[in-house]
Amino acid sequence: APHYTSDHQPVFCNVENNCSLHLSQKFAQMYPVTRAAPILSSKSAPGVILATGTLGTSLKGHVGLYMSQDAGLTWSQILQEYYLFNFGDHGGVLVAVKYFKSNGETNMLKYSTDEGESWKDHEFTDEDIRIYGLMTEPGENTTIFTMFGSARSQHQWLIVKVDLKNAFTYNCTPDDYKFWSPSSGDEGVKMTCILGVKETYERRVPHSNCYNGKDYDRPVKMEVCFCDTEDFECDFGFDRAVGMSQCIRNKKSDYNPYSVPDWCRPGLFYNRTKGYLKIEGDACVGGRDHHFLPDLLPCPYDERKEFLLLAQKDRIVRFDLATLQQEELPIKGLKNVIAVDFDIHNNCVYWADIINDTISRQCLGKDNT
Repeated sequence: APHYTSDHQPVFCNVENNCSLHLSQKFAQMYPVTRAAPILSSKSAPGVILATGTLGTSLKGHVGLYMSQDAGLTWSQILQEYYLFNFGDHGGVLVAVKYFKSNGETNMLKYSTDEGESWKDHEFTDEDIRIYGLMTEPGENTTIFTMFGSARSQHQWLIVKVDLKNAFTYNCTPDDYKFWSPSSGDEGVKMTCILGVKETYERRVPHSNCYNGKDYDRPVKMEVCFCDTEDFECDFGFDRAVGMSQCIRNKKSDYNPYSVPDWCRPGLFYNRTKGYLKIEGDACVGGRDHHFLPDLLPCPYDERKEFLLLAQKDRIVRFDLATLQQEELPIKGLKNVIAVDFDIHNNCVYWADIINDTISRQCLGKDNT
């Protein structure tokens, strides 16, 4: 939650006291009393987010306009009460106008050219009117904004267009820009890679009161990152340890993630999980990936004791060549067996019985039962 209000009053709100910043989303639009402009972000203004929100332990409370300059990592209150808002000039200008609900007529459009640090008023009519909408061209690359509303005395639709180009003092030069990259502040550690890629955007310096222009093409640098813990999730059969990043096998499950797949044959290889799975769409390479990627193992060769399979009319016997002991296989209904064969991989015996006039199969368990 923000530490100060828009008029610089301290805010004592933290999650330990069950207090946080609640931003208005789809639910707020369903109920007329709380209807507010939805959260606004755009690729034309990377890192900048505007939203209607409430500070407190619930959705009830004093509504204000909140802004994040770092893609949602931190927030500040910039205006109080309900406002409609939008971007212009590739994020170079922010605009807000009072949103009429049951009261709140206005003739002032508020705008900021320093990412919300200070606001100025632009009078767009002589008399206060009721504003219901604030729009700009798709792409938010111009300084022209359109408001629609109605007169206060009677319902009469009005459309007001405002051009704020004169709010800038000069055209931007290369010295008016800086490079910025989104990051995470979890546990005080800044992680600038998202899904294995570090994206660095050119942004105008907030205090450079310059005009980007409609043809401004924002440079974006893309850099593939080394793999680390954040690039992997727990594989099936594993759970994240509480308070840790390590994935531990869920022993309550009957599923064995280490079992050799059925298709595995001697001479082939299979992947044996380490408990991690690379997040879908993650583009990281190298780094610590060897700690998380599965091991490539050869399919095991199941060494079985050599034996002879003998047919003795009404029974089939397996003779162990190592122990010189014989074992009658548990097969019933034999009359006169004339041929036998054995499937070692599946532990199944095949035979042909001339009396029964059949070719049959029986698979045995691990203990040959």
